[in-house]
Amino acid sequence: EKGTIKGFRLEPMGMCQKVVPDSTPFNFREWLSESEQRLPKATAAFPVKDKKKFGIETWEHMASETYWTSLYNRAFHIAQHSLATKEPEVMRLAIKESVALIEAHGEPCPDYWYKNLGGVLGGFAQRTPE
Repeated sequence: EKGTIKGFRLEPMGMCQKVVPDSTPFNFREWLSESEQRLPKATAAFPVKDKKKFGIETWEHMASETYWTSLYNRAFHIAQHSLATKEPEVMRLAIKESVALIEAHGEPCPDYWYKNLGGVLGGFAQRTPE
């Protein structure tokens, strides 16, 4: 993703963004592995599901929102790469990651999560005979 600083790009990396010089080639396989390792793992207590107990003013709410955003950013980055490269294997991974994100979050999910999944499914359908 192009950042706002000329000559650099942002790559999702765990719950943060990694600032990378544009001159550095993007290695999808390395990024995929490293970004997976840096994501926090869900537990029974986290992320917060009880919005009534933990309102928008609580740190638990903010931590939960940051968690879901980091998972979404990773899935979206995979989806963008899949549509740019049109590699069937990467498109399958983008679909898998998007579906897993939606299922893990449960309802209601942000509408754009479904829209992004639809974009990858459409790209996959156009690219592959499966």
